[in-house]
Amino acid sequence: MGRAVMVLATAACAVAGGCATTSDGSAYAAGAGSGYVTAAPQPSSDVLRLLDPCALLDEATLTDAGRVAQFGAAVQLSVCSALVDTGEVLTRIELSISPSTYADPAPNLATGTCERTFAVPGSPRPASVRVADRAGVDACPLAETLVGDAAAALVAGVPQRGADDPVAVDPCEFLAGDTATRPSGPDAARPSSPDVTRPRPYACQAGDLTVEYSLRQVGSRALLDDAVVSAGTCRWTHRVGDDIDVTRDAAELDDFTLALGRAHPVVTVSAPECAGTEAPAQAVAKRFP
Repeated sequence: MGRAVMVLATAACAVAGGCATTSDGSAYAAGAGSGYVTAAPQPSSDVLRLLDPCALLDEATLTDAGRVAQFGAAVQLSVCSALVDTGEVLTRIELSISPSTYADPAPNLATGTCERTFAVPGSPRPASVRVADRAGVDACPLAETLVGDAAAALVAGVPQRGADDPVAVDPCEFLAGDTATRPSGPDAARPSSPDVTRPRPYACQAGDLTVEYSLRQVGSRALLDDAVVSAGTCRWTHRVGDDIDVTRDAAELDDFTLALGRAHPVVTVSAPECAGTEAPAQAVAKRFP
């Protein structure tokens, strides 16, 4: 069966425009388009956690499209976003390395949106680029160009987060014992299929205890370094990195958009009882003083 899958992948890659291989020899399509081919048997949370989504979103292509007002990841670790002033409207672009459903091959002219997908080694389902322009505009040419850029970047070598990025530290490091595992959760894109899961690459779990990286908006009133009980779960959150500001040019951006562009990375330890968070919380605070 493995040989058959690989043969099919190779044949499809020839149509898609070329392939690269992952460290385990599986293939993924390197061409732009709405489909992908992959023979990766299992998702690799480490690959997705270490992958820098902003290294896949080509700034040169965005600059060709217009003035780049914002560029970076300030809302979700798995998503790199950009706002580009094309002269008519601020166009929003989002590249997400989280698994996506297959995109509609036709542009949505009513909303001016288009999504295209591409394969990422280590993920069982494709990542995506979504472009939101103004109504009546076919946003697919830009989406397809950006997908081609992302695929080319992956062929050159999976771009990883720098060693100084706190997310590069394995969250399982803070959980002692051999029971720590990579959790997955219901796929929000397919709520009708609760058995379909997506990886949670920024988290590690041991029983009811979870350690997870995320981004928190600057100015958030949520408490840091204090255990908070809500809905039967105790959560302790600690800041682990410097402020992020993705705004490049603030002209014509409102306060809400500017605020969304500022965040900092945090680690949250959660457990049914606050006593369970103490040991990993101490480990996190020692690693990120």
